[in-house]
Amino acid sequence: MACRSNHENVVKFLIGCGVEANVQDEHGQTPLLVCCIHGYSGLVSLLIESSIAGHLPEPLECDTADHRGLTPLNCAAIKGDLNLVKNLISRGQADVNQTSPKGCTPLIYAGRGGYAEVVRYLLEKRASPLKQDNAGGTVLHHAIEKGHLNVLEVMLEHGIDVYSAIELADNAGRTPLFEAVEMEEEVNQFGVVPSGEESKIENLIRILTRPKRRSEGGFGAKVNVLNYNGQTPLFQAVKNGNFRAVKTLVEMGA
Repeated sequence: MACRSNHENVVKFLIGCGVEANVQDEHGQTPLLVCCIHGYSGLVSLLIESSIAGHLPEPLECDTADHRGLTPLNCAAIKGDLNLVKNLISRGQADVNQTSPKGCTPLIYAGRGGYAEVVRYLLEKRASPLKQDNAGGTVLHHAIEKGHLNVLEVMLEHGIDVYSAIELADNAGRTPLFEAVEMEEEVNQFGVVPSGEESKIENLIRILTRPKRRSEGGFGAKVNVLNYNGQTPLFQAVKNGNFRAVKTLVEMGA
């Protein structure tokens, strides 16, 4: 309760009384996990440093998951809280490659949220860059689904072969290009897709499918790739009625 309410003085008092810090509530959440969910970085530091100093009855368990299967580091990555992520890994020794029940790593969560600096730090700490979730999706699938090209740029900076990884397929044979094609169209306040200027989907498809030469600034994704049902990104765009995506794919060689 003290952690949930961000009462630092009360937490200090309870630590001094020798209260167990790894206890889980009815949701399976430890005090550390509760603090990470709410972004209470001060309390996270207090718990971790108290453990390091030997002020807790037992060492703090930084990788304990709740009933959803989410750990403190998972939650920090989902929030995109770089300070929390750094503290959990550098001081709490959290496992950088821990997975949720869906097979998602902190890197996948950070990439899906477009949190480039968190992605950069996780890669520096040797996060597995192309680990696949239970559906076969990589961080590229998740980042591109949400239109976060900045994540791809960070991966390139760290020497990850994004140009090859852009062709990695999930369990349905879908490469990240399929995720771009199936992005939801941006609409204005009236629920109408703006006309005239290039949409986010069009821009994303162009960048992914341009030649991977530096002058082109593209990633060289194969525009006519087939999923395991024999369908191309163009087929999927037509099926979804996404005519901007259809037009762009045809212009790029579909």
